[in-house]
Formats: sequence, C-alpha cells, structure tokens
Amino acid sequence: MAFVVQVSAPVGDDELSSDRWDPSAAFVWTYDGALPLAGTAKVSKFAGGYQLDNGLKLPFATSGGNSAFVEWEANLPEGGDDAHWLNGGYQWLIDDVAQFDLNGGLGLNSTAGDYRIGLGYSIRF
Repeated sequence: MAFVVQVSAPVGDDELSSDRWDPSAAFVWTYDGALPLAGTAKVSKFAGGYQLDNGLKLPFATSGGNSAFVEWEANLPEGGDDAHWLNGGYQWLIDDVAQFDLNGGLGLNSTAGDYRIGLGYSIRF
C-alpha cells in the first residue's frame, strides 16, 4: 500500500496545461494472492471541481522479472460525464531499481477518447 501526494505544475502549451497548480492524492494497493490484483483511488482538484479516478488492475509476471497488466479505469469528474477505459501494458525491468513501460488504452464509452498510448520510465530511490 502507498499514499501518494502530487501536484502538476502549470507549464506547457495551453492545450496540455491547465495553467494552475493542480493537487492530487492517491491510495495505491496490491494484493498478491491466488488472483493478484492492484488498484488505485485518486482524488484530484481542478478548476471545474474534483475528480475521482479509480482503477482495478490484473497484473501478471512474464519472463525475466518483466510483467504485463490489464486494467479497467474510471474517471469520475464532479458534475461531469464519466469516462471508462480498458488499459493494458508491458513493463521491462531494466535492473533492481529501474523500469521502462509501454501502455495503451481503449475508450469504453463516448466520453472517453477512442484510444491512448504511453511510454514510461520509473526509478526507485
């Protein structure tokens, strides 16, 4: 389990930034049982109000310490339309402290976009 607090900085193009400091707090958990699961509950404050983001993930190990996942994600804005996603990805363990990942998602309703893709790099301190 982890509790994460973050703030997005108001930098970048107007189409990509809210031009505000947008705070968020998230609770992240994993369960390593017969059916491994992971999840996230995140609350964010934006100019238009609050948004709750939830995710339920089914991770699975592959060869060499790498892993993959399938995830359902819901974005629930205050006073707005919900967006639902089906995400998946693959994570390459570079060494004991670094990981590279590739992920993508398909929108499950008309509020969500048609698709999205992403790349990531994580390092543990």
